[in-house]
Order: sequence, then C-alpha cells, then structure tokens
Amino acid sequence: NIWKGLYVGVPSRLITCAIAYLIFPYITDFLDNFVSMSPEEMNELNNQFGPGISILYGTFISLTLSILYTRIKEIQETAANEAALLTLITRNLLSICINDRESAIE
Repeated sequence: NIWKGLYVGVPSRLITCAIAYLIFPYITDFLDNFVSMSPEEMNELNNQFGPGISILYGTFISLTLSILYTRIKEIQETAANEAALLTLITRNLLSICINDRESAIE
C-alpha cells in the first residue's frame, strides 16, 4: 500500500520541514499581536530561559547519540555472531562431506 509508507518517507519529511520554515514568519507575526512585553522584559526573559533550553537541548542530543551508539554496537555484535555461526556451519558441512569430494564442491 503506497499510502501506508507516505508519512514516514523522505519526501514527507522534506515537505514538513519546508512548510514549517515557510509558515514560521506568518505565525510569529500573528502571535506578535497578543504579546504586550517591552523589549527589555523580553530580553530578561530570554536571558533566564535560554540557558535552561540549551542544557535541555544538549541533554536531548546526548541521549539520542547514546541510544544510536548502543544500537550500532548491538548491530556490530550481531554481525560478528552471524559471521562466527556461518563459519561454524561451513566447517560442519565440510566435515560431513569430507569423504565425498563432489558433494563438498557443490
């Protein structure tokens, strides 16, 4: 079904980012009508709020990278195990077919 994978594909992500980028100025202009703060108050709020958001964002990125690193490590371990099992199966098959050379070659 083509519609099932449409929302998780690369085109949908690009379209979502493009729409968000293009509509952001209009949303900020609209919301600017409801804010009645002076620039000094807004600057003070940003000075108090900015460092907290920076720490939160850094924690989020760190957690994401940690999860991805763990997944890559698990994939590497699985690949190593599969390679070892494949070697073991090959040795077992060759030991079974050691007396019959034609079967071993096939």
